[in-house]
Amino acid sequence: MTNDEAPNLADAEAVLFEADRELGRQAFEVAIAPRFPEYTELVYTGVTRDEPHLIYRGGDSFLIVETAISDPDEGQDNVPKRELPDGRSAERGTREYLLAGFQDAGWMTSEVGSLVAELVSAVSENRVRYVLVTVKIAGSVGERELKSIKLAEFQL
Repeated sequence: MTNDEAPNLADAEAVLFEADRELGRQAFEVAIAPRFPEYTELVYTGVTRDEPHLIYRGGDSFLIVETAISDPDEGQDNVPKRELPDGRSAERGTREYLLAGFQDAGWMTSEVGSLVAELVSAVSENRVRYVLVTVKIAGSVGERELKSIKLAEFQL
């Protein structure tokens, strides 16, 4: 293979990341969403690693959904963390992690600025449910098999 034929790894990673994210979204919508019937309005769909994957509204409350793909052949994944302004790190599933994510300028645009303000207020008033949907898969690329879909709800 010459350098001209080598795949662009950044592009490949982005495509694979989006495929995993879409699998997580579908798993949530098919298997988990019926457990949260009060959250009917999808108000945001994330597109990068550092932003919430799905945000639903139900009245004045929100459901924030993060998704993860787990492949037993690839070993254990580390729990995502964010560095806080004071130098500490916060793990996924904590109030600090969620609030730090809201402040991340990487996904905050003028269109979502008002949503972020609503979410920060809702977190402080305990009107947010925050869940992780983990899809376990097995098999080789092109021959993946769904093993399980698990739900974890974090206590903020």
